[in-house]
Amino acid sequence: MIIRKAEERDMESLLDMYDKMYEILCGEYGYPFELSRTDNREVLAVQMRSKLCKVLVAEDNGSLVGFVHTSISKLDRRFTFKGQRVIGRIDDIYVSGEARGSGLAQDLLEKAEEWLREEGIEIVESYILDRNERSLRFHQKDGFQILSKRTYKVL
Repeated sequence: MIIRKAEERDMESLLDMYDKMYEILCGEYGYPFELSRTDNREVLAVQMRSKLCKVLVAEDNGSLVGFVHTSISKLDRRFTFKGQRVIGRIDDIYVSGEARGSGLAQDLLEKAEEWLREEGIEIVESYILDRNERSLRFHQKDGFQILSKRTYKVL
């Protein structure tokens, strides 16, 4: 198993994993938003070239079995953390069914955090759906703390 930076040749496999991830997010956890594969392809292509994003993939015997998408964002200009106006984000992390429980998600998260540290980032956040207890336990085990609850309302 190797973890490496995503490349253009990985796009279809990445999109397939995103599709599977959103099936779970919508079906099991009630995520109310739909993901457009076409738009996701365009956004991922830009993000994979951006210096403010890092998409890492896990490859096992020539097949992709997981990924993590990490980014650096500006904080609201009213806020700082240790004098910095930037924050790291774990935007997405996914491990395919056959690789779950192997420690791969932890390895992906560690690589993402390593990149953020190299970029001088000192704080990282991750949004977790309220009903996704498994993800919450995973993040808390790694030292993440609950900061807030996001709410939404369909009008």
